Amino acid sequence: MANRVATLVRNANLPGIGWRRGTLIKSKNGRFKPGYMVYNGQEYAAPNGTYQVRTYEGTKVKYTSVGDDLEAAQAILEKLNATRQMEAAKTILGIAVPEPDEKEQRKTLAELVQKYIDKKKSPSHGLGYASIHLYEATLNSFLAQVKRQYVADVAEEDVTRFCDTLKKQGFSQKSRLMRYTVVRGFLRHCGVAVEKVIEASTHKRLSAKPDLHTEAGLSYKVERVV
Repeated sequence: MANRVATLVRNANLPGIGWRRGTLIKSKNGRFKPGYMVYNGQEYAAPNGTYQVRTYEGTKVKYTSVGDDLEAAQAILEKLNATRQMEAAKTILGIAVPEPDEKEQRKTLAELVQKYIDKKKSPSHGLGYASIHLYEATLNSFLAQVKRQYVADVAEEDVTRFCDTLKKQGFSQKSRLMRYTVVRGFLRHCGVAVEKVIEASTHKRLSAKPDLHTEAGLSYKVERVV
């Protein structure tokens, strides 16, 4: 029988090691420590990463990114395990489980983000480490902030709030533009009519290039990432 218990792990870029998955660490109060993980028997501070739900389809393991918010990730895990336990109980009792409707068959925003990142990691795209890291860091941060279940629920305010947060965090105009381009490209790839979701005036503001008379403008060169 397939393992129906889903677990939460940390996928992070460990200094000097690279991207690895590890188990979460419990504090003395029984709660998990945000941003920490155990890899190869050793505890690491892992702030540069995301949480993933590990599930099994038969003997095949599957990882689904659920953002960098520990509480939100635990809520998703709890809901998923509750659903699986209910389905298992119905199967044992011989209760027919209805086929999922169209909405339930839709992939979640977290699943689409992971699928898009995996696609960009494919050697056929020829992307370097820096470009792949840009996709991964940007979309996981966007996912953690918007907390939407489906891509169709993403609104203009989610995108502008994400860009405003980048500005508050000290990202340069060039860096904000690159990350906005990644998010916009991802939404378009998922079938979102970005021109309808993001007004032309908002797009003009978010996609503005650095002033060429500034130091940032003189060194400006945006790699086309979508």
